[in-house]
Amino acid sequence: YDPRKEGKKSNLVYVDCPGFEDTNGHEIDVATSVMLSKVAERCRSLRFIILVSFVSLIEDRGGAMRSVLRLIRSFSRNFIDERRSFMFLFTHTNEIQGVPNSIEGAKASIRGEIVRISNGKPDEESLEVLTFIEASLRKNYPFASVFLPLRFDVQEFVETIHKHLTYVDGSYLATNCGLTQSSRLTLCGELQSSLQLLRRELHSEHPEMEHVM
Repeated sequence: YDPRKEGKKSNLVYVDCPGFEDTNGHEIDVATSVMLSKVAERCRSLRFIILVSFVSLIEDRGGAMRSVLRLIRSFSRNFIDERRSFMFLFTHTNEIQGVPNSIEGAKASIRGEIVRISNGKPDEESLEVLTFIEASLRKNYPFASVFLPLRFDVQEFVETIHKHLTYVDGSYLATNCGLTQSSRLTLCGELQSSLQLLRRELHSEHPEMEHVM
């Protein structure tokens, strides 16, 4: 979304992208990573708004959440220094049985799940992000909240982005195209398979050059 197309003066462009760990397959993850790299390459600076489904906190004992957090951690050169460039919005809390249908109640439920995942001894990169999210929820900082569509004030949200989120240089993301672990393994497997086929063709008595090229 480019506000200038509506006649509004702004040097900001909002870019929506597919989620990682997409149910459509690893190909979507790879394509999303390449797209983000190209966006970062063209932008002077970036700010990140991460939508996180509450389900990822409870699925596979938080394994899905940890996988996504490791990827998010790779978006910046140093997450601790650049953490104020990130905002985390948790979605679908109103669809989970036992989660209060209020923003404060949902925040408390999210905090409880994050503490549980943190106590499960996650890797250091995931723990950095989890600690930041938990502190933001506990202290009511603007870097983590709940997204309830019917109670969401878009104007207030945009003002929060302008006021509180700092910029991060896009050059790091442009040259470090992140992938989830599962997608990376899938891509490496496909590359290894292609290399084996290439070696086999090159060492054959009559190689088919069209296969090699």
